[in-house]
Amino acid sequence: MEKQNKSTPAATEVEIEKHLKELPESVRIAILANIEKAKKTEITIGIDPESYLAKEILWHSRKMIKIEHKLDELNIAINHLRNQLNKINQQ
Repeated sequence: MEKQNKSTPAATEVEIEKHLKELPESVRIAILANIEKAKKTEITIGIDPESYLAKEILWHSRKMIKIEHKLDELNIAINHLRNQLNKINQQ
């Protein structure tokens, strides 16, 4: 299930312009100049999905997602405790 970018350069430009149209002209020019600069220096690197490197990247990505979930759970628990403390202090 590989997703491919089916947008054309023209479609991408239209999307960019849509997001930039509300900005002042000087800001739009600066942003577009930086986009063009980034396009010139952009490098695409392919990694064999069966390689050790790809498996390491996948493993670390999964581990980061698990860490994110644990942090979310901790944040919820802290907020719950904070609410409980506030209720106790108000009584």
